[in-house]
Amino acid sequence: MLAIDPERLSDLVETIYAAATGRAGWQDLLSQLRVDFDHAYMALHAHDTLEQRNIGMVGVGYSKPYLDSFIRHYAAINPWSEVAGRARIGVAQPSEALLPPAALYRTEWYNDWIRPQEDISTGAGITLARDAHRIFRISCNIRLADRDRLQPVVIDTLNGLAPHLRRAFAIYRHGRDRVETPAEQLELFASGAFLIAADRRIVAANRRGWHLACGADAALDCRADRLVFRDARADRWLARVLGQFGQRQLTAAGRGFELRAPGGRRPRSFRVLPAPRVLALRGGEDYFAAGDALALVVLSATGDDGPEAGLSRRETEVLTLLAQGLGNDQIAFQLGIRPVTVNLHIMAARRRLGARSREAAVAIAVRRNLI
Repeated sequence: MLAIDPERLSDLVETIYAAATGRAGWQDLLSQLRVDFDHAYMALHAHDTLEQRNIGMVGVGYSKPYLDSFIRHYAAINPWSEVAGRARIGVAQPSEALLPPAALYRTEWYNDWIRPQEDISTGAGITLARDAHRIFRISCNIRLADRDRLQPVVIDTLNGLAPHLRRAFAIYRHGRDRVETPAEQLELFASGAFLIAADRRIVAANRRGWHLACGADAALDCRADRLVFRDARADRWLARVLGQFGQRQLTAAGRGFELRAPGGRRPRSFRVLPAPRVLALRGGEDYFAAGDALALVVLSATGDDGPEAGLSRRETEVLTLLAQGLGNDQIAFQLGIRPVTVNLHIMAARRRLGARSREAAVAIAVRRNLI
C-alpha cells in the first residue's frame, strides 16, 4: 500500500496554491499526484452538463490522440459526467459509486475510449465546484488490475487535500473571471499603446506608452493628458484620422505614419486603429470597453515590431500549446487566463514574427527554435 506522509501532503498543498495564484500550473499538481498514485491517469476537467461537452481539460498520462478524441467526441457520451454533476462537492468517490461496472461495460465510452488505454475503467474523482450547468472535477483513472491497491490511497489523498483544492480552485476561478482594466489589457502590447477619445484625451495607456510620451526623447506632448505629437505633420495626420473615425470613415485604419527623428535619434512610427475594429479583432468581446475611447494608437521605435523580434514568455507558452493542437478555450483553461487574452497573445506573436496566420506563427516559431 502506498502512503502519503504529512510532509508530502504539505508539498502538495503548496503546489495547489501555487497553481491557484499562477506560480505553477494545475498540470504540475496532476503530475505530482500521478507519481504518488503509481502513474495513474490524472485530469482536471470542466464539463457543460447542459450541452454535454467538454469546456476545458488538463490531462497527465493520456496520449494526445486520446485527449483530442475525448474533447472532440467522447466527453459528450461520458456516462460518469451526468452522475458526477450530482456528486457531493469536496468529497472523493470511487468510480463504482458513479456507475456500476456492469452498466459501464456496455457503453461506447468504455469499449472505444477507456478499455484501449490499459483498461483504466476504475478510479476515483472529486468535484471541486459546480454551478447551474458546469462541473469542475479532478479525476483519476486507475488500471483495473491496480484497483484494490491504489483506489483507497487516491480517495484518502483527495479527501485530505479537498479543503485546499476547493479553496485554491475558487481563487483560480476568481482570478480568471476578474475584469481587467484597459490599462492592464494594454500591457500586453510590446509597443507603446494608448486608447484615446475624440478630443485626444488619453483614456488609458500602458507603461511603455507613458515612457515614450514623457521620456527624454518624447515624441508626444503629454500635458493635460492629451495625445499631441511634437511632429506637426504627424499631429495633423492624427487629427484627420480621428475625424474620419468620428464619421465612421475607416480608410486610414491601420496605416503607419513615420515621425521625424530630431537630433539623429531613431525615427518612430505609429499606427491608429478605431476602437470598434479593435473589439472585432478580439473575437467580438468587449475587450477595450473603456468609456468613450475612439481609437487605439500604437507607437514604437522603427523596427521594434519587426519580424526578428523575440517572443514574450506568455507568447511562447501560448504558441507552444497552440502547436500541440489546443484551441483558445483549452489554452486559457490551462494557463489560467481568459480566451480573449489568449487571442491577443497570438496576435502579438503574429505581429512579432511577421506571420499572416496563427498556423504560420507556429511554423516560424518552430523553425527559429523559439518553442
